[in-house]
Amino acid sequence: PQMKSPPLFCLAIAAAALTKCYVSAKFTFPENDRMRLIDDINVKHASTALYRSVLSNPQLKTYAKRETDSKIEEIGTGPGGGRLLRVTTHKSETTAKVSSKEITEARIPRKLKKGRKEVLKKEKKGKKTSKVSKIKKLKKNKKEKKLEKNACTNLVAENGDWKTWLPDITTFTPIFRPSTDAELSGIIVSSKRFGCKVRMMGSRHSQDGLVMQRKEENIIVVSLASHATDIKEWQDSINQETSTFRIGAGKSWFDVSALIRPNGYVLKSRSAGAFFSVGGVIANMVHGGGRSTGFMHDDVVRMLVLTSDGNFKEVEGEDLKFWRSSAGLLGMIIAIEMEMHSESIPFVVGINPSSGEPIFDITKGGLLMDRERTLFQSPNDEAEFPGFIQRVMEKVYNTHAIYDSAQFFFDFYSNSLAEYRTSFSGEIFSGATGPYADVEKVAKYKAHTENLSELYSDVSFTGGKAIDLNEEIICQIFCLPPSGPPPIGDGTPCEKIPSSFDQEKFLCEVPIEVAAALSISLQDTLDGQFELASSTTNDGFFLTDPALFDLVIVILPARALSSAFGTWYGLVSSALTHSLPNINFFPNLNLEFRFLNPTETAVLNALPTIEETRAAFNERYNFFGPNAFDILLPPLPEGVPDGYVAVECPNVRNIFDKDAKNFLFALQEAWKNMPTNPFFPYSDLVVKDCDAQNDVLPCSPTSLVESKKCCNPVIPTYHTHFGKAWGYGVDDTTTPTTSKMQPFKDTSSILNMFDTGSKKNTVESFNAKRKDLDAEVFAGGAMMRWLDPAAPNSDFEVRMLNGQKCGSFDFQSDPDKECISDQCFDSKCVE
Repeated sequence: PQMKSPPLFCLAIAAAALTKCYVSAKFTFPENDRMRLIDDINVKHASTALYRSVLSNPQLKTYAKRETDSKIEEIGTGPGGGRLLRVTTHKSETTAKVSSKEITEARIPRKLKKGRKEVLKKEKKGKKTSKVSKIKKLKKNKKEKKLEKNACTNLVAENGDWKTWLPDITTFTPIFRPSTDAELSGIIVSSKRFGCKVRMMGSRHSQDGLVMQRKEENIIVVSLASHATDIKEWQDSINQETSTFRIGAGKSWFDVSALIRPNGYVLKSRSAGAFFSVGGVIANMVHGGGRSTGFMHDDVVRMLVLTSDGNFKEVEGEDLKFWRSSAGLLGMIIAIEMEMHSESIPFVVGINPSSGEPIFDITKGGLLMDRERTLFQSPNDEAEFPGFIQRVMEKVYNTHAIYDSAQFFFDFYSNSLAEYRTSFSGEIFSGATGPYADVEKVAKYKAHTENLSELYSDVSFTGGKAIDLNEEIICQIFCLPPSGPPPIGDGTPCEKIPSSFDQEKFLCEVPIEVAAALSISLQDTLDGQFELASSTTNDGFFLTDPALFDLVIVILPARALSSAFGTWYGLVSSALTHSLPNINFFPNLNLEFRFLNPTETAVLNALPTIEETRAAFNERYNFFGPNAFDILLPPLPEGVPDGYVAVECPNVRNIFDKDAKNFLFALQEAWKNMPTNPFFPYSDLVVKDCDAQNDVLPCSPTSLVESKKCCNPVIPTYHTHFGKAWGYGVDDTTTPTTSKMQPFKDTSSILNMFDTGSKKNTVESFNAKRKDLDAEVFAGGAMMRWLDPAAPNSDFEVRMLNGQKCGSFDFQSDPDKECISDQCFDSKCVE
């Protein structure tokens, strides 16, 4: 059956002519086909094989690696790139003897070095080179000389090609990995002398060039993964009297847990994964959330920083608002002091109705991780849809009211909601001392947290392992049991799982079955990771080794979650029934969401408080009275905290994902245009703003009958997740060739980033702080598009630099368009 109303989305996609198409209100419930997927034994075999492979097969995991050269002195330590060469004109005990040839080799990108060696080898053998080869050789030599002359600093990074964890931004920019305070100060001094910008990196997970964009020049990137400060009292430590800890910004959250967990402490706010750097999380705005908590950086009470004058300083009080979420634009965050939660605080079980005082259970107070899976009856038609949404929301809000924090995952194919939750209803614990000491638990937490800290010892530099999946690997995994390679199979040749949809194909060749298997397997994979974490470290972290993905995110008032969920559900339904124009795609992961309640603790954090959102909405729609927000978006049930919900729709890359970005763009546009009253979709007659003078009044059933223009206010949404994908739109340089939308290209999202409440003053106040600190040496990256619109190359660049690979599948119709130079030769971008 087809749904006649309400229309929940307005779709704009890039077709060949880049015209906008709008989807009607009708979408089909693919119930019969989907039930075949849920119950089909072959899909179950595939999803089981997949999650077991992800949890146990190291061949699916890859580290970001760098080649090393034993001839080069290590100034900064640690495996991988960014080890330093010190190049000086005078002798020193710590100066390595490096030839000019070695210096040049170190500065030349690896791909160019390989090409030059091949040319030299041919010349030695007396082989003639073609005219094109000679031209290429001359260009390489010219580039080598340019690199040799225009070094930003007298420290040279070996093989320091900066790139993000998701390989969307790749450069030839050097990475420095110093180990001492003196080296850090020296980098700043040298960079200012040579006109270079210093950009701080974390674990590479920010997607929108937050560290640097591909085309930016005269940049060096600095990692603190090997650094340990000598500043007195700023070594890693905990203070049980103040319930705070101090730790270096180059450490990971695995290191944080190893420091505080055995002593009976956990973080107040946390993310699902610990594979980020401490400094990266604090300098960004994205991590954390819970019933009464905001972002993790809210809990930082003091910082040790290094400013442009080369001096170390402590920051506290109101100044912290500028340094939290500062994206490295004010200076280097060297170490932090952060509040933590003690498990020796008794658990509040209720409120005494007569006195209003809390009721404590003195046997409880420790962190408890638990999970739950709920299966919902699928809606078969329009009449059942509202009831289905209501049942899902009741379950979600009930969890939100009870638990300290929760991460939700909803699988469309099985109609299953997975909840991964924490509360402080576990056994009370005070570490090795105090009234609730437990030496066995101390030993357990110490062993497991230190093991993870060692296992992920370089994660704050590499970003961690990536599950590298593609269509070929999927076909190697999807084997009928017990066949297939160990440890999943018995070692016999893989007997491929047949398709239930197409008898002439294997399951791994049918996109919708693969998408279902991937999505269904995610919850099983997370269950395994969550159970392991809760039985070992029990610190709230559980997610490890994610796959490469694309996604779109929206942050909106928690009371509007039902609209965002229903919009996603409807769009996926349309995708599965091929009802989206020019999009042939099946989503392959769950919808994810979590609640958060941030306070105004960071100037550059683009998300306003919920009170500011309420005030702005009331002002815009004062036609409905002073409480328009509560009238048009009814408050949550009693006991359910108000605030925001962050909703994201991810998708595994490289598996039948040709139209994935266009689907994500469609979902973004749908989320941006959700009416407060879903029964009146936007059209020529239904607009967002009321205008009494022109008789544009709130919509009613008679409005459309009489063909009168009416108003239906839009739900306020924010696309401000700087660490993940936002703002999909047309990229003028590539979309005409690829027909694909790209993230960070939506003009409206960029223009409206800082336009609510106190955020209207963000750019002015933050720039004033930059000027006060003389922080121009740290200027760079994506945030400059707002702070200094005249700054060159601050926009996200899809195309490749000279020397990088070109001719990928997306650009097969015109490989030249993949290069900034508009010239792809022999699979390399050239001038």
